[in-house]
Amino acid sequence: HDLDVDSLFVAEAYFGKSIVMKRFHARGRGRASRIENPFAHLTIVVREVQAAEEAA
Repeated sequence: HDLDVDSLFVAEAYFGKSIVMKRFHARGRGRASRIENPFAHLTIVVREVQAAEEAA
């Protein structure tokens, strides 16, 4: 993208829920425990600092 890595800053950061993987874990005496493994979507938006802001 031809951006200068040193002049980037985080403009926005947010996350949202996604799927939940559900499984069962075998226990003693014929029982079972539920295992839930949630996932999330992470979005980070970066922008480049403008030259006018660097001079200020």
